[in-house]
Amino acid sequence: MQRLDSERTANQLRSFETEFDIIKSADGSVKYSQGKTTVIVGVYGPIEVKQKKEKAGTSFIEVSVTSEDGIQHERDIEYAIFIRNTLENVIHTKMHPLTSITVAIQIVSDDGSLFATIINAVCLSLLICGIEMKCLFSATNFLIEKKNNEINKKIFIDPLKREEENQIRKQNDNILDSSQKALVTIVVDNVSFASLAIFTDGLIDENVLFRCIELSKMSGKTIFNFIKLALQKKLEKN
Repeated sequence: MQRLDSERTANQLRSFETEFDIIKSADGSVKYSQGKTTVIVGVYGPIEVKQKKEKAGTSFIEVSVTSEDGIQHERDIEYAIFIRNTLENVIHTKMHPLTSITVAIQIVSDDGSLFATIINAVCLSLLICGIEMKCLFSATNFLIEKKNNEINKKIFIDPLKREEENQIRKQNDNILDSSQKALVTIVVDNVSFASLAIFTDGLIDENVLFRCIELSKMSGKTIFNFIKLALQKKLEKN
């Protein structure tokens, strides 16, 4: 499969853009884009937790994801649970006991690799909010494609929406159906580029997953460099 944006190679990320302090009422917020996929994230807290949410000795983390239509769909709830579980392992929750940290995510536009875009925006928002973390984290989406019975599967980094949804089509007189595709999101840290979490949609074999993990380390370096540069620019403006 050739990239639908032909100027990119299979292993090339789209460009990044970010704008800080979008939500004035939030303790930290960003508008973040990868290509034409854009999300807004606001972080609130740590604030005193309500009794029913009290989690002894640690901060209580809440995450919500809302789609472009203003509704929380099943996919959004699934994303929120995954992100919350990841943050519970990354944030120093014991530093702010009996408090809550709320992460509110609004999807503005989805042109592919939405989940990774959300996760990268969350990391930026937590950073400017001053939330203490054990490490930074970044995410990369991968599209895995296998044509008929090919042994070597093709991996595409940061796929477009059209690439993700193009489940059945003709290519070189061969039929490609949804059973021959999978999407993978891999989250890595900025210390050793170890995999913190993996989210899969579709069947994927172990060897291909290992290839994606190696590629996520390289893309992670690119994303962390952008985060560093974006924060430097913000500090210079302040």
